[in-house]
Amino acid sequence: MCGICGIIHRAPDQHVDANLLHSMNATLTHRGPDGEGTWIRNNVGLAHRRLSIIDLSDAGKQPMVANDGNSLLTFNGEVYNFRALRQRFLSDCQFSSTSDTEVVLNLLSRLGKSAVGHFEGMFAFCFYNIENHELILARDHFGIKPLYYSLSERFLVFGSELKSLLGSGLVEKEIDKESLNDYFDFMWIPAPRSIYKTVRKLEPGSILSLNLKTWKSNISTYWQPEYKPREGKSTEQWLEEADHVVRESVGDHMVADVEVGTFLSGGIDSTLVSSAAKEFSESVSAFTIDFSNKKSSEGAFAKDVAKQMKIQNHVCHEAQPATIEFFKKLSMSYDEPFSDSSMFPTYLVCKLASQNLKVCLSGDGGDELFSGYTHHGLAEKLNWTTKIPDFLMRPLFQMSSSVFRGNRRIYEWSRRMSQPGATRLLTLAR
Repeated sequence: MCGICGIIHRAPDQHVDANLLHSMNATLTHRGPDGEGTWIRNNVGLAHRRLSIIDLSDAGKQPMVANDGNSLLTFNGEVYNFRALRQRFLSDCQFSSTSDTEVVLNLLSRLGKSAVGHFEGMFAFCFYNIENHELILARDHFGIKPLYYSLSERFLVFGSELKSLLGSGLVEKEIDKESLNDYFDFMWIPAPRSIYKTVRKLEPGSILSLNLKTWKSNISTYWQPEYKPREGKSTEQWLEEADHVVRESVGDHMVADVEVGTFLSGGIDSTLVSSAAKEFSESVSAFTIDFSNKKSSEGAFAKDVAKQMKIQNHVCHEAQPATIEFFKKLSMSYDEPFSDSSMFPTYLVCKLASQNLKVCLSGDGGDELFSGYTHHGLAEKLNWTTKIPDFLMRPLFQMSSSVFRGNRRIYEWSRRMSQPGATRLLTLAR
């Protein structure tokens, strides 16, 4: 997983405190237990915690300095097409490792921030061009890897987790009321806000560049999703393309010098990922949480899938009780308010998997893409209601929601059915 953090003072003569930077980095030990590194030059200090996945030797240690000494990088994540990038752009470079980090460093040194558009993967990093006095923070296309920062007239601090910024002693813990409103709306706090007023999350697909001489900063977007309909293909052709994309993506994620496992619930998303992973490795291990409450349990479904695919399935049958200590651990993991109940099984299955290996693939987002929830099927069955005029549907179900206000299930269903046609299906599919 790895962790990154750093302190940059605006005043060139204000040197970074090594002990302070080390304290920030220490808060990220759980992200990178395999090693640590710091780099300090005057008013700039960068740090890294390492989880060794690709190139397990010391040659992959970070922060990594370029051969010419003019730039360096602290990097969290993986760039899956690094071998292709190395061959295409950097065939004339001398490399001391087989890591993706060194490819990222050299390409950024050569192309600047335009290099980010070539990266395929999940990443958050800080690149510092010493010669040009330019510092770049960047986050991957979908924001899989986190990146928090606080930029003021006096300093920039950043880190993979909010707790690392707090460890700097430079960030004020003033609650952002707008962020609190976001939390009550969405059950989490989306970028660019954080729970603290002076801390921001770099948005997915974005780059923050800072000139250390002028202290001028700029945030730019290097990628954003496009929603353009593509027509002219049969159902079979779409299925073939979807199958190809899923397997190609899983294959990229399987590139590692350590064993890669999967989380398996028996649902559509994790089954797709586990099935594709099996094609790239005969010894895929899957991990499942089996709750004693049969309505919530996924054990039976996961067992059937694992048996059919001949995957070794590790099952945790005893869910950890919801003690105060357990909640403390969860709150430390998330750093800010978060109210999705999936945090409980996610935490437990990660804990189970960590006892066996370092890397696991999950199917997060797959249910939304492949209609893995039962309410997605309900939305399809109710598609005919979009043909009924809104002036008939809305009064009928508004009245129904008033009559059945005491029954939460009927009230909520009626309230959603009273929405305009397209919105009606979207709210039903949530």
